[in-house]
Amino acid sequence: MSHTALITGGSKRLGAAMSLALAESGWNIALHFHSSRPEAQELQSRIESLGVKCTLHQANLQSSSEANRLLMEVLELNPRLEVLVNNASVFDKSPLIEVTEEVFDRQFNLNFRTPFFLMQKYSGSQKTGQIVNILDTKISTNQAPNYTAYNLSKKALMHLTQMAALDFAPGIRVNAIAPGPVLPAEGISENEFQRIVYETPLQHEISPQAIGRALIYLIDNTSLTGQILYFDNGSHLI
Repeated sequence: MSHTALITGGSKRLGAAMSLALAESGWNIALHFHSSRPEAQELQSRIESLGVKCTLHQANLQSSSEANRLLMEVLELNPRLEVLVNNASVFDKSPLIEVTEEVFDRQFNLNFRTPFFLMQKYSGSQKTGQIVNILDTKISTNQAPNYTAYNLSKKALMHLTQMAALDFAPGIRVNAIAPGPVLPAEGISENEFQRIVYETPLQHEISPQAIGRALIYLIDNTSLTGQILYFDNGSHLI
């Protein structure tokens, strides 16, 4: 019996790594993208070469109506949707003193509001299933002065993960992955990225493929819910 997962922002970076990891494990993929159609089409070909199905779904998840349309579109094709991965996010530099309403709304719309309502609607459509939210190791600290609005939105999503784990039990499990420095953020040089990696306790690079394996770990372990899996070389301990 085939299984299907919807991965938001699934065509690039960590989203692509998780899409491939699930596909390699025999999962069909509902692949969401916003503007990266060429990357999505290329990844679709790679996934389908593994012998599973991959459908493409374009939506601007800053829009509530587009997010709702996305889920309805995927559910129409896959009434039994086993996994929802809330991965799509934005990462704007925003020191607290400089946060504008536009930056605040941009972070919270995509990083928190959209996952909130996708989770709500998903739970209403499935008797059993799983939700995995992608967070950030920065949720463990208040020392993220250059990314205040981003960090607040991910902290909110962390608490939502744990609240939903209780609300949606026993049918739906809700967990999260909090990555550390896996890929350089936009505007970060390779040298700066290597410095960030070296400042972690384990001091080595974290591969995107490892995040894919972490996703499979959460999916396969049926007693896990409300868990935040820090995949960050121990950064959350600092």
